[in-house]
Amino acid sequence: MTGRGIDQIPPFPCDPAIHEPYMQSAPEYVELAETVHGRIPAPVDFGYIWGDAPDILDQTAPDARTINQETAVTVSDD
Repeated sequence: MTGRGIDQIPPFPCDPAIHEPYMQSAPEYVELAETVHGRIPAPVDFGYIWGDAPDILDQTAPDARTINQETAVTVSDD
């Protein structure tokens, strides 16, 4: 899941604690990604996660844009 590691590389990372049996902390997901794809230049700007999508959307000018974020935007630890 992208969100498990991507929130560790912006200028102000989230709490790295995760509750999974196979990982101890979110930075481990970043390490896995770097093992496969090379070093991720952290910190990244907040638009990094979108990659080329904004430019492609601007070029194709769709009538609507839908985003499935699959995670909550919150500061709550609950």
